[in-house]
Amino acid sequence: MKPRIGLLCAAAAILTITACGDGGSKDASPRPPSNKATGAPIRIGLVNTEAAGLGFPTYRLGNQTAAAYINDHLGGVNGRPIEYRVCKTQGTPESAVDCANQMVEAKVAFVQSTFELGLDAMLPILGAAKIPLVGHVAYSRQQETNPNTVFLGASIEAYFAGPLKFYADRGKKSITLFFSERPGVKEWTDGLLKPVADKLGIRYQIVQYNQANPDWNVLAASAMSGKPDVIAGPGLADTSCTALLTALRSVGFRGEIFLGNCTEFIKQAPGLAPGVHLNSDSWRYDAKTGTPPDKRKDFGLQYDLLKEAGHEDHAKTGGGGFSDTMTVHRVLSGIKGEITGPAVLKAFKRTVGADTFAGPAISCDGSAWKGTTTCGKSLFFYEVGTDGKLSLSSNGPVDVSAFAPR
Repeated sequence: MKPRIGLLCAAAAILTITACGDGGSKDASPRPPSNKATGAPIRIGLVNTEAAGLGFPTYRLGNQTAAAYINDHLGGVNGRPIEYRVCKTQGTPESAVDCANQMVEAKVAFVQSTFELGLDAMLPILGAAKIPLVGHVAYSRQQETNPNTVFLGASIEAYFAGPLKFYADRGKKSITLFFSERPGVKEWTDGLLKPVADKLGIRYQIVQYNQANPDWNVLAASAMSGKPDVIAGPGLADTSCTALLTALRSVGFRGEIFLGNCTEFIKQAPGLAPGVHLNSDSWRYDAKTGTPPDKRKDFGLQYDLLKEAGHEDHAKTGGGGFSDTMTVHRVLSGIKGEITGPAVLKAFKRTVGADTFAGPAISCDGSAWKGTTTCGKSLFFYEVGTDGKLSLSSNGPVDVSAFAPR
């Protein structure tokens, strides 16, 4: 199996970044009148990691708030309400297996999970029962190649290859990327990045760091030794992003800096943040430029509904779950006949160029990132301004699907 470098932190950040912003009624789409679903419920499994100290209830609350809106205002799915069967895990394989068995027993049509650390352990059980899994980001090779899965976001590999495309388009010739010290990192990065770099005519090198005790000043100096045009931390956690940025500025790096999905550095080091780039697999509500009006309205609706449901603390971060459920509703509404596991999987696999709630178009037919079941093929790149606000740097979505390993 190919190693995944800092993917759990990256995946959580990816899901949160699409939801940030102040939101509010001024941007929300006009709500349709009450149109309650009254048919037989569609039973859907909802699995989410909510362990003490490593929990993500915000995503589940987003899923559930969207489902309530769909049931009360959109007539459910062709007249049938969504009924979530919730199972919270501890992020362990054992608790995930228990949830998978509960889903089989409950005879759900499919399982939805915006963020679950134990998905790998669930897949054999769900597959045997012909219960598809619909997620957002796959963070293991097993997940993104399993034919019984669908992931609505971009492939994790795209997040590492995407910056090469973005900076090559900006005329940059060299980039240094940070990865944590893990077995097989060099082989993994060469297998993914080398073909991309060769195709784009950009040189890359990697610098590995000890996650337990990184000396960012030494690491920054090491990264600068090759005189790169760009230094990037595509999979760093927020605390590491701030530390790397501080170190790079202190040693006088004048090139471009890319910090993946991090955002806390903008608050923690506001004087150092201007000019830094980050990315997302969706539009951002809080960007000053680039977000289309219809997507702003999506974000406004999402914010208002979460706040009205009593989840104000999660209104800015629950969007990953909310937007996924709204997109799932669009796909399910196109199913004619009984909503079974095979019917759901077929509907997703036939989804090509479909618009999403608050996001870009997706294609779940295998074309977005060859060899995987991910649906997203686009990344958006943003730049931090002197006022701490974000502006879209890329010319709309950057299509990275051509760089999938063959």
